[in-house]
Amino acid sequence: MKSFFVLFFAFLSATSAAQDFRVSVRDKNGPLPYANVYVNDVQLAITDSLGKTTIPAFELKKGYVVSSTYIGMTPAYVTYDGAIRECVLTLIDELSYTIVPISVNALDGSGWRAFRKYALQEAFFIYDCTVDGRFSIAAYFADGASRSAVGSFVMENHVPLETRTHRGNFIKYHFNLPPQIQTSDDTTRLDTLLSHSIPSVFSMTCRTIGHLGNEHYRRGPYSGMSYLGFENGRHYFRYAYSSPNLDYNHQYLFTVNAKTKRIETIRYQTVSKRDDRWSYTGTVSADFRTFTNKKPRIPEVSVPTHIIYHMELPDVAMELTLSDLTIKIPE
Repeated sequence: MKSFFVLFFAFLSATSAAQDFRVSVRDKNGPLPYANVYVNDVQLAITDSLGKTTIPAFELKKGYVVSSTYIGMTPAYVTYDGAIRECVLTLIDELSYTIVPISVNALDGSGWRAFRKYALQEAFFIYDCTVDGRFSIAAYFADGASRSAVGSFVMENHVPLETRTHRGNFIKYHFNLPPQIQTSDDTTRLDTLLSHSIPSVFSMTCRTIGHLGNEHYRRGPYSGMSYLGFENGRHYFRYAYSSPNLDYNHQYLFTVNAKTKRIETIRYQTVSKRDDRWSYTGTVSADFRTFTNKKPRIPEVSVPTHIIYHMELPDVAMELTLSDLTIKIPE
C-alpha cells in the first residue's frame, strides 16, 4: 500500500510538470535573459539567464495569449491552443543598428567586452551639492481624480560622513531632505508625490550610471550585457539583471557617445514581485551630460539633465518630468 501511494503521487507530480508551459524568449542573436513574460497582459514570470521560464498549467486556458516584452524591443505573442506545451517568442529591435564586426550574444561575454571597449568606467562621485530644475507632473488616482502641476524645485544633498568612502566606484546620491517646490498650481494630493518622487527619481537615475560602472568589473552571475550596434555616432547596449530567485527584474537600453565614451541616454525599466504578484515600479528615460567642477576639483562624471519617469501603483499612476537640471557643489 505504501508503494502504491508513492507511485500515485509521483504520477501526479509528473503529470503536473508535464502540463507546465515552457517559454523561451530570444532575439536574432540568441536567448534573452530576464525578459518579462505575460499571460493576457498580466505578468507571471521572467526568464532565467538562459532566456527560459515556465508557466503553471492552471494559469492557462485555450485562447489565452502568452507574450513577452523587453525594453527597446517589439513584443512577441502566441495564442495558447490547449495542446502545445512550449513556445519560442522572438523579439525584434524597435530600432535598426549597424552591427560592427563583433559577436553580440549576451551570454558569451562579448557584450561585456564591447562595453569595456566603448564605454568609460564612470568616476566615483559622493559630494554635498545642490540640484535645481523644473518639473511637470500628471497624476491619475484610483478614485477617478486627476491632478497636474508645473514649477521649479531646489534640493540639497548632505552626504553622511560614514558613506564618504570609495566603495566599488558607485555613484551614490542620498537626498534625504524634501525639495523646495515653487509653483502657482494647486498641488492638493500632489505634495507627497512631489516631495518623495523628485529626489528619489533623480537619485535612482544617477544610480543607473553607478550600477553600470560597478558591473563594468563585477559582471554579476544574474546579469547580461548585449552590444546592439552603432548608429549616428553612438554605440547601443542593452543590459538586464535580476536576483537569484528571480523576484525582480531591471532592464536598460542605453547609448554611449563614440568620441567621449560616456553614456548619453538611458531607458530603464524595473518590475518586482510582491505577494506573488508582479508589478511595475517605474520606467525612466533620461539624457546625460558630462559634469565637471574645478573648485573643489572632482573627477568628471555623467549626470542627468532631463528625466521622464512613469510609475503605476494600485492607487495612483503618475508621469513626472524633470528638466533643466543643474548641479552645484559648494566650494
